[in-house]
Amino acid sequence: MKKLSLVIAALLILGITSCKKDDNSTPKDTTKPTVNLMSPSEDAEFTSGNAITVNATITDDTELSQAKIEIHENFDGHTHMKTGAPDFSWDSIIDLSGKTTTLNFKIDLPIDIATGNYDFTMRVIDQQGNEADVVLAEIKLKNVKDSIAPTLQITATPAPGTDGKIKLQGTNNEITLAATIDDDQELKSYEIK
Repeated sequence: MKKLSLVIAALLILGITSCKKDDNSTPKDTTKPTVNLMSPSEDAEFTSGNAITVNATITDDTELSQAKIEIHENFDGHTHMKTGAPDFSWDSIIDLSGKTTTLNFKIDLPIDIATGNYDFTMRVIDQQGNEADVVLAEIKLKNVKDSIAPTLQITATPAPGTDGKIKLQGTNNEITLAATIDDDQELKSYEIK
């Protein structure tokens, strides 16, 4: 009976040890997914009231998990007051499966959006949490209601020289500036600094 107990105990230890070896022999997935974004392309222009076509192929060596897509304004980075149409923003998280997925869909643009530069970004992770390199495309959105920028003409007295500099003469320390601003529709505001 003692021999039978020892044999059973030895078989149990051997079974547990071999299971642990099998678990450790499976390599951990450390390969990040890859994204091939065909559309939108860098510097692509889109007009309000139309759509942005998204077309991308995403691959991973084991199993994909999610893609997050965002569009947000990327104007001049200054804190100037913005007037007129609202900035456009859009984001979505898309569940993925398999080793290869093709995304092909449209993002509708409202009719009234602020004209300017926008960032289109895509982030992708696989089932193990490996993140693909962030895909970024700078795109331009135009407002179909008003796509013509205002014009500005400035004159100075005394007039600048050929080097573009204004030279003050004598005791007169004044420069007079005059401006003409034109737009095909309606001017909202202006700022002088």
